[in-house]
Amino acid sequence: MASEVVKIAITGGAGSGKSSACRLLKDMGFPVVDLDQLARKAVRPGESAYHAIVADFGPDAVGKNGELNRGWLRERITRDPGAKQRLEKAVHPVVYSMLDREMERHAASGGRAVVVEFPLLFETGRESFFDLVIVVSVPPEVQVERLMKRDGVDGKSAKALIGIQIPLKDKAARADLVLENSGSLEDMTQCLESWVENGELFPLEVKFP
Repeated sequence: MASEVVKIAITGGAGSGKSSACRLLKDMGFPVVDLDQLARKAVRPGESAYHAIVADFGPDAVGKNGELNRGWLRERITRDPGAKQRLEKAVHPVVYSMLDREMERHAASGGRAVVVEFPLLFETGRESFFDLVIVVSVPPEVQVERLMKRDGVDGKSAKALIGIQIPLKDKAARADLVLENSGSLEDMTQCLESWVENGELFPLEVKFP
């Protein structure tokens, strides 16, 4: 019989450092599921979500390589809440089904804890699916700066992307643990290692994976 898996969500805002936290936890031995990667698989050419998006948004949603034009779609949803909802309706059910299968696979293999990088956890109301929610938090000005550098966008575009998400301070208030990421990668590593050593990542009395 499959064992119970402790489900740990890593969330935050765009540019807050979620991926860095997940990479560090993976290095510590935790299996990690990246919801963005699942979403990319869900919208590959030929998949049902891909066809639904193209049918809804038209040819502009397709890039020269035949894949979705992510830049165009991002710009569209930052200025059109209705477009954002339609995009999520096409993609999210497929991604959640894929996530369920990933969890079942880890449970069947004897895994005891799985970390899920879940960018829009609170926006989609999925926090109850997890045993522990960690929010990676940074000051607003740092978030904007990191987004500009990461995505090659100007400050206005970075703020527009941040603006369609729940504010980080509100997410932090709803978290089980808050990982402050205004310092160095070493600071983040030390915090995560401390949580692991103190058993703070295992609300179901499960030890290090």
